[in-house]
Parts: sequence; C-alpha cells; structure tokens
Amino acid sequence: MYELFLTTTVSREDFEMASALLQGLTWMTPRHTVHRVLNYAGPAQPRGLPKTRTFQPLSPAAAAAAAAAGQQQAGQQQQQLIRQFPLWQELGKHLSRASYVLQLAYEVFPETDFPSASAAVIDDGAAGASGDVSGGNGTNSDSNQAGVGGATEAFAPPPATDLNATPGLLRWTDFPDPLRDSPVTQRKKVEIAECRNLLLTMADNNHSFRGEMIQESYTFVRGSVEFVFTQYYHLPDAAMRALSTGSGPSPTPAPGSSSSSSSPAPTLPAWADLRPVDPARKWILSVRLSVVEDNQPEKMQKATDELLAVRGEMERLFEFKVVDRRVFDTRMAALPVGHGIRVP
Repeated sequence: MYELFLTTTVSREDFEMASALLQGLTWMTPRHTVHRVLNYAGPAQPRGLPKTRTFQPLSPAAAAAAAAAGQQQAGQQQQQLIRQFPLWQELGKHLSRASYVLQLAYEVFPETDFPSASAAVIDDGAAGASGDVSGGNGTNSDSNQAGVGGATEAFAPPPATDLNATPGLLRWTDFPDPLRDSPVTQRKKVEIAECRNLLLTMADNNHSFRGEMIQESYTFVRGSVEFVFTQYYHLPDAAMRALSTGSGPSPTPAPGSSSSSSSPAPTLPAWADLRPVDPARKWILSVRLSVVEDNQPEKMQKATDELLAVRGEMERLFEFKVVDRRVFDTRMAALPVGHGIRVP
C-alpha cells in the first residue's frame, strides 16, 4: 500500500478558523483522537522478523483442537492472525533489507487514561477549588501545579495498562519516492491494526525502545481524502512523573530492561503535564489518501491528480510547499548517532 499526502503547518492562533473552514468543506464535525505512540528502532544489521511466535497463525491441528475445546475466542484470534499474516510477511521483507524506526500506536482517552486532579486540595486544611485538567485543541494548562494560596492538588492514581494485552497498531513507512518539484509526498507503508503482544514482538526481533509521544489529531474526511490536524506532545521526565503520581514499576517493561528510559512509561501523566514537541504549538495539516493497488501506475497518478486538485482548491487558505523527503526518512542508517527519532 502507498500513502500520498500534502503537508503544511497551521499556527495555534489560526487553528480554530482552519478547522471551521474544513468543517464547511467536508460537511462534518472532526473526529478527535489521541494516541500513545511508541518508537522502536531496528537492529544495526537488518534481520527481518525471524521470530514469529506472536503473530504466526496456529497450525491446522492446533486450531482444530482449540475449536473442539469450544474456545470461540481462540478461533476468532486465529482468523485475525490469518488475515494479518501476509502483512507481517511483507513487513519482514522490508525489514530484511534495512532497519527502520517502527511505530506502535495505542488509542487513549484524556478522560480515562490520564490521571485527573481529585476534588481534594491540600492547603494547610483550607478548602479550595480543584484545578481543571482538560484536553483538546492543544490547550494544556498549568492548572495542576498549584491551587489558591499555594495549594497543591492531589492526583487520583493513574490507570496501569498492560500494553502487551492491549490491541495496538503497528506502522512502518518507507523512504519517500523521489518526486522532483512536487508538493505531493508518496511512500510505501504497512499498517497492521488490532495487534496484541507488540512489545513482545519487538523484543523477540531485537527492536529497542527509543521513546514515546502523545499524538493528538482532528480528522475530516471527504470521499477518499483525509484532512488531518496533528500535534505531538512529550511526556514529562520519568523522575518527575514518579514524584507526582507515586507510580510503581512498569506493567509492560521491555524484556531484558529495567530502566524507565529503555521501556515505555509505567503510567501516563496528567494531560496538563504534556509538553508540546513544537514550542510554537503549530499544528501539522496533512491531506492524504491511500492506494492499495500500488503496482498500478494509473491509480497512483489518479491519486496524485486528486491531491493536486485539492491543493488548487485550497491554495488561498493553505500553502502546501515542496518538502524535502529526507524529513520523512525513518531508516536507521539515515539517523546520525545520538539523533532523536523523526516523526514519520
């Protein structure tokens, strides 16, 4: 599968107006989503995916035994593994020729997956109003820092999530094709949804944890074209988070590691504690569509023409420029030593 997209940025001040314009263009209210995105780096020498125990379908005999035992859930999981296995095989071929940064994405909800301030406020026995921890539109506040008169809010314990037991999406994107002087970026991608044991799969195949972010998105759809506003947030330092939440050991550590820097955070912080990756808090606007039959040039050209038509339609509203494809390079060989992970 190929994805093709246009990209630009929208300032924080212009975001509300830009959203209203797209709402009128698409005749829909945007779908607001928040994802926890984990980055995993491949080994120095590409090896593909030699360990398949977490995504290999059961043998016919084992599947029949599970069905005979009345394990309906096992049967459903087997059907899902059968559907997904060709995607795993394709991904393994790509990873055998080069090492990449892979992304694991888990949908989370600000109302339930981030700790919220309790009604109680500690202020030498004096009552005070609890702070407001809110999400959406990137409007993180500092309301969790102090209450009236220097009061300190008490946070409810954050929920602990076993990421290996949680369905997630695995995403791989290739180095974009060279398209000279075109604002359209196109690249091959593999996305495998509703996968469990992804952290175990990464550990089995020598992919190391390299960090995580929170991704907030607002998505509009018109026909086959998606218009997506995205903003990324850093999690606060693990030490600061442990002091503020009293969190314990990670429920989903990467096998063979014990430090918080080499495994996902044990818990998510309060929403207001997230730090925007871009200090200016600009939103990334992507106009994108996917082509499943990427071996058919006429369909690729049709998709390109459709995006260029959208660009012309919106040229007075947004400026979609030519972007250096190296910005989207997720190959390990392209990252300088000590360089942070690029956002695919």
